[in-house]
Amino acid sequence: MKTKNTLREYGDLVSEAEKAVANVKDPKLREIAFSQVLSHLLSGNKTDSEPESKRRSAVRKLVVPEAKAHSASKPKASGPKAWLRDLIDEDFFKKPQSLRQVVEELGNRSHHLPQTALTSPLEALCHEKLLRRKKMPPAEGKAPVYHWSNW
Repeated sequence: MKTKNTLREYGDLVSEAEKAVANVKDPKLREIAFSQVLSHLLSGNKTDSEPESKRRSAVRKLVVPEAKAHSASKPKASGPKAWLRDLIDEDFFKKPQSLRQVVEELGNRSHHLPQTALTSPLEALCHEKLLRRKKMPPAEGKAPVYHWSNW
């Protein structure tokens, strides 16, 4: 008779551990969490004198919900293309800007780059239809210069 009660208690603990990890979507993480929760419950940390809410909070501490596990804020993108996107967001390209003006503005923001480091990212932003490139007529005695502006 004691064996039946022990098996029933074990089944209850397994059910409780399964409920505790039900929201974990990643199968490997769920398996690990289930193992940890079940061993915690089997170790005797669950007593009948503890209220149900206290037992559940102990289980919650063991299992990290997937939303929190993967919601660690990603670092903000960096690099020339990200910096150009920041300029787009701030309407820097509201008026057509030459490459020299773009380099100067990035330099004001402590991003010192040669002009050649910006041509590819500017072209990519044109392909994404975030910027337009237009060859502006030259001033007297000077060559025409490309200018970039908002799409």
